[in-house]
Amino acid sequence: MLACDDRSIARALIASMEPGAGTFLTTRAKDRDRTLKNEELKFAVLKRMGIGAPHVFGLPEGTQCPHCNHALTFDHLTSCSHGRIARHDAIRDQVQRMVLSAGVSCQVERQTSGPGQQRIDVFTKNYFQPENRVTHPSCGADVTVVTPYQPTDQTPRLGREIRLAEEKKIKKYTQGEGNYATEQRAVIVPLVMTTFGAFGPGFRKFIAQTMMLAGRTGRYMYGVDEHFVNRWKQIFSCTLIRYQTEAATQLLGRDLVDHVAGKIPLA
Repeated sequence: MLACDDRSIARALIASMEPGAGTFLTTRAKDRDRTLKNEELKFAVLKRMGIGAPHVFGLPEGTQCPHCNHALTFDHLTSCSHGRIARHDAIRDQVQRMVLSAGVSCQVERQTSGPGQQRIDVFTKNYFQPENRVTHPSCGADVTVVTPYQPTDQTPRLGREIRLAEEKKIKKYTQGEGNYATEQRAVIVPLVMTTFGAFGPGFRKFIAQTMMLAGRTGRYMYGVDEHFVNRWKQIFSCTLIRYQTEAATQLLGRDLVDHVAGKIPLA
């Protein structure tokens, strides 16, 4: 039996209720981007079961992360700084692919020239808010992945951490001297996901608006092509899980991750 306390179960249940957290469960392996290995799928399932105790990994109580000395839990394995950059960059690159697939150009990591020297993940034309295209002809989208609750939360509020992360991103790029919104005349889109795979409202709208753009440019045919929104949500979900599992493997070792994943048999 896998051991976990009532609080971790409750938190995982609430986090799994957020929009998009279960996308990987309904994803068919139609291409490489949406194909998960057995250990990746099992790791994602264990994460959503609320597993948190170190002995689940066959390690002594109080074991610390070999990278940062934080208490070793499933939550930490999916949020440790060890794999954060690689995961972020992988999702950013998929966002770039999605925008390019809609028939418009975009840049990654475009930097402002002002005193703030701000850099944003994906820079393209403003199709996100077409009503503001005259005053803001450009769009800057920035990716972040957050834990959907705080360590001290007993029963976290649904969507709170996503909302706070979106507000933080918008504030970062719209305030201060030489900010991105002013210098680049860009609307700012926070692309927030949680470590459970849920999508923030801004990310969901950005995917939907990209689908509409792809329809206008002839890159997507409604009712003929595979549904644009579903396809890209599945790609982002699988990318997140793939890099979370890879980070855990680097921290714990392949044999240990396989051991934990093996606690859930495949049908």
